[in-house]
Amino acid sequence: MSRQWGALRLACALCAALMFSSVATAQTPSLSLEGGIIPPVGTGAVDVVLDNTLGNLTAFILAIGHDFQEATLMNVDVTNTDTVTADPEFISSEIQLSGGILTVIFDFEVPIDGHSLPPGEDLVLARYHYSCVNPPVDPEPAENFVVDFVDGVLGFPPIDNLLNVEGIQISPVTTAGVLSCQPLIAPNGTLRCGRMNMLTEQVDQNLAERVGSTFELSFYYSEPEDNIQGFEFSVEHDCRLIVDSTCLDTTGSALEANDAEFFNCIVDDDPLDDGCHFAVGVLMDALPPFGGQTLPPTDTAQLLGTITMTVDPTTLPGEVLSADFTPWTTVDVMFVVDGTIQPVPNLFGSEVTALPPLNILRGDCNNDGVADLADAIHVLNVIFFDGVMLGCHVACDHNDDGTFDVADYIFSINYFFLDGPPFPAPFPNCAALPGAECENEPNCP
Repeated sequence: MSRQWGALRLACALCAALMFSSVATAQTPSLSLEGGIIPPVGTGAVDVVLDNTLGNLTAFILAIGHDFQEATLMNVDVTNTDTVTADPEFISSEIQLSGGILTVIFDFEVPIDGHSLPPGEDLVLARYHYSCVNPPVDPEPAENFVVDFVDGVLGFPPIDNLLNVEGIQISPVTTAGVLSCQPLIAPNGTLRCGRMNMLTEQVDQNLAERVGSTFELSFYYSEPEDNIQGFEFSVEHDCRLIVDSTCLDTTGSALEANDAEFFNCIVDDDPLDDGCHFAVGVLMDALPPFGGQTLPPTDTAQLLGTITMTVDPTTLPGEVLSADFTPWTTVDVMFVVDGTIQPVPNLFGSEVTALPPLNILRGDCNNDGVADLADAIHVLNVIFFDGVMLGCHVACDHNDDGTFDVADYIFSINYFFLDGPPFPAPFPNCAALPGAECENEPNCP
């Protein structure tokens, strides 16, 4: 009888052991790696996902490895995860060349109140952020690499992936993930500066401006395939090209037509540091309600905007002054397409050849080569009777006050009839006057 009873007890014990083994296997928590789409520029995240029905999670250690020749671990965090909802009191991360370790303890500080992460499925514990070392270039396909939980490899001494559930240390079932490095789309964009030739409908990059004159330098883009969400560029220019503008004038431009919302411009005119620069950054859609406006694809050069420049009066005629697109400090030369930065491969700067200033005779408003009473009469014709400006504005500014008005007529009458002061230079002979603007070529030798 005692033997039968002993055999029965042994059978029951074996049955219980088998039942416990079956239940424990069914309830073992699992960890998996999900996501892993990495853009060619920037980072992509892999979510560490827990399925746990065994009990409350009180702590965990993660050790996740990757091939450092293919990807770089940039950061490990628990921002916007289920881990954060349980108010962990201890978080420690360590990034190594071929992986990263994360340790989290939910109830670490006094008073020990036992708070933890409740059981659940698809619980995101953490995110590992990666960048690609050498992303493929379109038309090459995306390149995929394994990222996996590794035991006994990372750390010193090496650690394992562990979960603490209801005070019991558990080695979870793990499933590897994939890092997918997306191809870099070969950019096709172009930036030009110069002036549009209305006859050829091409951008003239070689300009000729008189010493001391003020002129407009315009910027144009083309991009045959992509919508542009924003851009930035810097132009390094000869410091004798003096920037008069504070930012782009976008009148009649593609930026105006497509409702660009944010502009930031920098004018650096100090020749003593690293040269002179003009830089601009633009975001097309920067403000609510975020309508998604962009610069559309185009095969032809479209105007972005214009700045006003002056050729320094000390410039020698014949000198060539350049303006070229080039990175400067934190400003790059790039387009933003689909949320990623694309370098602009085709850049065409401008050259400005300094021409001699015009010879002017002040007082010669009708441009007949002499300053006399006829010029005073012509001033009145232009001001009051819609007369045509025949020569140079500065020649009609008899009193040299920077304006053209009836005071110039009075000044000339005083000179001719009332022994008033003579016209300011250039007078009584023709002479060069940097910056002079004329409707017609002045009648001066």
